[in-house]
Amino acid sequence: LESVHGIVPLGARGSGARPAAPTLTATGSRGFFTVYASRSGNAIHHFEVQYSSTVPFESSTDVETVEVTGNAYLTIYIPGATRYFRARTRLTSSDWSAWVYSSAISSGAFSAV
Repeated sequence: LESVHGIVPLGARGSGARPAAPTLTATGSRGFFTVYASRSGNAIHHFEVQYSSTVPFESSTDVETVEVTGNAYLTIYIPGATRYFRARTRLTSSDWSAWVYSSAISSGAFSAV
């Protein structure tokens, strides 16, 4: 059914060239992280965003992964924490792009104001 509608099943990805890496913006304030990963153009991109309290990601024991279709906008509530973020993108039929990384970001303390 997917191929009838021109959609390449997720298991069949990797047949195309890598897209350029996305733009990644990560900020923290009042106990929240706000993360935005985007790509220009009209194509539908799939994003994988990861965050961790330590780097490198490959040896970290607390990596969280979020996958999003379309531009990735995430709000994550972890008051008083510091996290590192990275993101990559792909088209439905392409390989993943290279990772882009943030520096250490603090969420700040919770504030009800």
